Amino acid sequence: MSRVVLQGQLRSFGLLNTVQFLCGGGLTGALRIYQYGLTFTIYMDKGYMVSASSPDQEPVGARLLRKGKVTPAQLDRALGLQRIAEQRGKHLPIGRVLVHQKMISARDLEECVFDQIIETICLSLELPDPYFSFARLDLIHPAKFRAFVHFQFALLEAFRIADEIRRKQHENRGAARPGGGRPV
Repeated sequence: MSRVVLQGQLRSFGLLNTVQFLCGGGLTGALRIYQYGLTFTIYMDKGYMVSASSPDQEPVGARLLRKGKVTPAQLDRALGLQRIAEQRGKHLPIGRVLVHQKMISARDLEECVFDQIIETICLSLELPDPYFSFARLDLIHPAKFRAFVHFQFALLEAFRIADEIRRKQHENRGAARPGGGRPV
């Protein structure tokens, strides 16, 4: 059961303050950041960020394949096992199947989920004037893998990446000017 307990314009509170408030309160639920029909969700469990989702997010299996953590054959086998479980009425996330079959380590999966959390924060920071809502949940779906990421670490990493992207964009704009970025 979910209950929206906090909502508003994110600009009024700021992402850092909002997440700090929710995590500091040890809350369990879903923080949704939205604008222009886009929704970014950060799931929290007892004050820790445990999972995230964003539009067009790369699936866990594809991300692990791209990073070379699994082979195409291993991923196909895991997807087959996942389909068999679903036919039996049980939903198993692909990451759990891969860990259970010892195709990847729990640490590999945790790093993948951490990357998704950071990506979700970075992308939501790009929205110029988003709104947010936080819905309390009795529990996070038990099938979700939990990374248990402390909010300060995740936000610092997201802000570092966002600053790095902005710096590169600035350098690229400067390099496009005549004279290699120096005013003419």
